[in-house]
Formats: sequence, structure tokens, C-alpha cells
Amino acid sequence: MSLRAGLLASAALTIVVAAVLRRDTGTDFDGYYEGGLAVLEGKSPYVEMWHNYPPLLFVLALPFRLFSVKTAYLIQVWLLFALNVLSVWLAVRVVTIAGERQGEPGH
Repeated sequence: MSLRAGLLASAALTIVVAAVLRRDTGTDFDGYYEGGLAVLEGKSPYVEMWHNYPPLLFVLALPFRLFSVKTAYLIQVWLLFALNVLSVWLAVRVVTIAGERQGEPGH
């Protein structure tokens, strides 16, 4: 990663974290965080509260219940940010490899 890309990523991450720290958790996060609690208690998240999330989401949200809601939300934001950076990097890598192959004989 170049210095320019690193600085850009750091700036973006700083903006994201600052925005998260200034507000409460998102309503979607609250929904599956609380839905995960219902699953842990052996209840249906669809009966206890109104949700339209798929059942797998509640299962995937269970590890967040190990943390307070604010900490879990910050972990989710960091995770989503990292996955977005990774997906952009992979897309650039695929385009770069495809471009290199275009220059090879026989392609």
C-alpha cells in the first residue's frame, strides 16, 4: 500500500469512528442486537419484538452480545469498514491482474 493510500484510509477511518462516537447505535444494529438476546433466551425474535430480519442474522449477531451495545456497535463499524477496504483492494487487484493478462501473448 502506498503512503497516499494509507493516509487516505486513515483519514476515512478517522471520519467513520468520529461519526460513530457522536451518535447512538443504528436502529438496524439495535434490532439484531436485541434479537440475538431473544435467541439466547430461547425466545423467538419475531414474537418478542417486530423484526423483518432473516433468522441467520440473529445467529450471526450472537457474538456481539459478549460486549456492551456501544462496544459491539463500534466493533461492527470497524469490521464493516475493514471488509469494505478489503473488497476495494480485491477489486483493484482483479482489474490489475486482468490488465496484465491482456498484454500476454495468446490473450
